Amino acid sequence: MKSRIRNRRTGRIVDILPSKSAGFYAIAKDQDGTPYFCYGRSFLNYPSVPRVGHVVEFTPLPPSASGPLRRAIEIQIKKPTKGGDIEVGRDGGITRLILRTAVQRRVLGELAI
Repeated sequence: MKSRIRNRRTGRIVDILPSKSAGFYAIAKDQDGTPYFCYGRSFLNYPSVPRVGHVVEFTPLPPSASGPLRRAIEIQIKKPTKGGDIEVGRDGGITRLILRTAVQRRVLGELAI
């Protein structure tokens, strides 16, 4: 069997913008700071929209003359294995910090204004 070398890179989403054809597109930067254009349908978990700051793994395409950014394909969002997402919830003048993991949602603190 022939071995395949995959040129996968890891980076972070730095911007997300709306798109008519795919719902969204994103700009990701790799470890070196090189920006890549990420079309919404190139995400392996499409139509789920990523957030700014999500860690992604992708395969870059060779540079082309079609635009100023290189393109990324086979984009996969890497979920953290520990911890979770912290969200801010507001309800009736009370602000809550909520830790959301795959298993549970837990209120970390409340602030009444």
